[in-house]
Amino acid sequence: IESHLADASVDGPPDGLKVASFEKKFLGGVPTDINMTLDKWTRRSGGFLGDWILQMDIEGAEYDCLEAAIDYISNASCLIIEFHAIFINKTAFLKIIKLLSSNFIITHVNINNFELSPEFIPQFLEITLLNKKHIGS
Repeated sequence: IESHLADASVDGPPDGLKVASFEKKFLGGVPTDINMTLDKWTRRSGGFLGDWILQMDIEGAEYDCLEAAIDYISNASCLIIEFHAIFINKTAFLKIIKLLSSNFIITHVNINNFELSPEFIPQFLEITLLNKKHIGS
């Protein structure tokens, strides 16, 4: 499987993992010295053609990153995204889910119990979304 990785917090992919490309940058909504946008990164990687999956765990930057790339990611087959601090970022979370729902349906929600609030409410959710074009009529 052709894989493209981006992460400024490590020097490269794990030993032995063959990847098509690696960028030592974070993903974000605005390009900076250490951040790049999703659409610019994928275009630099040759673009993702056909069916492709986006798996994202970018420590809270997912809201800005997804909003900036919403048109571009509408072509992905599947999204697997960890949403951080969903109650602190409630407005951004609901906005992104609404934007994604025009092309995707939620197929799975997983609670990450890394940090539970005092009321035992999860603050992190991993959500898998399937592109509606893959659903039979």
